[in-house]
Order: sequence, then structure tokens, then C-alpha cells
Amino acid sequence: MTYTAWIILTACLVGATSGLIGVFLILRKMAMMADAISHTVLLGIVIAFLITRELSGPHMLIGAIIAGLLTAFLVQWLHTLDIEQHASMGIVFTTLFAIGVILIATSVGNAHLDVKHALMGEITFIPWETNAWVCISDRAVFYCCLL
Repeated sequence: MTYTAWIILTACLVGATSGLIGVFLILRKMAMMADAISHTVLLGIVIAFLITRELSGPHMLIGAIIAGLLTAFLVQWLHTLDIEQHASMGIVFTTLFAIGVILIATSVGNAHLDVKHALMGEITFIPWETNAWVCISDRAVFYCCLL
């Protein structure tokens, strides 16, 4: 398969699964939750890198999943403490994202994981072997949202 075909396949997988999750969140009036999860997974990726010192592999995905689930848990927990849903998303979103950026700036060093590359990602840089993980993880997140 050509490089262009891989990019198109990756875009289709990400677009299809993100569209399903996005519609679900908009209907539940939780569109900011998508932003919160997409930004706070940075913390999971950075912690996975700090533990393993590797920039690729399933541990990055596992770190991102754990950070996303932690975000959802903390938002719901703050909401049970009589904090409005959007306010709790804002608190968790900014706090975990800031911790991730601070860890990149202070602890990562000269690795190819800096603030610019973490914040300005591009779909063409996704490794080819990652497409299966993208498909599986996005479907898992979607089905977890249905629960």
C-alpha cells in the first residue's frame, strides 16, 4: 500500500470514530468533554514516555487511555460535589493539560517529545502499524461512552 493510501486510511478511521463519539457528546451537551479528553491525554503520553523512555509502542496508547479515563472520572467526581458540569470540565481540562505541558518542558529533555510537536500534531506522521491500534482504541472509547 502506498504512503498516500495509508494517510487516507488513517484519516478515514479517525474521522469515522471521532464522528461517532462527537455526535454522542453533542447530543448529551458535553462537547467540551471531547476537548478536555483530547488535551489531557497529553499527560498520559508524557508519563508513559517518562516511565519507558520510548516514543512508540502500545504503552503510549495505554497512557493516553488511562489519562482520558481519569479525565472523565474527575469530571464526574467534581460534578457530584455540586460543581456545574462545564465548570468541572474546565477545571480538569486546564489542570491536567498544564501538568502535561510542565512535564514536557521540565522533564523530557532532548527527546523528540517537546511542546511544539505535542501540540501541533499531524495525521501524516502516524506510523503505519498504528492504524490497527487507532481503530481498536477508538471503537473501545465509543463503546465505553455508550455505557
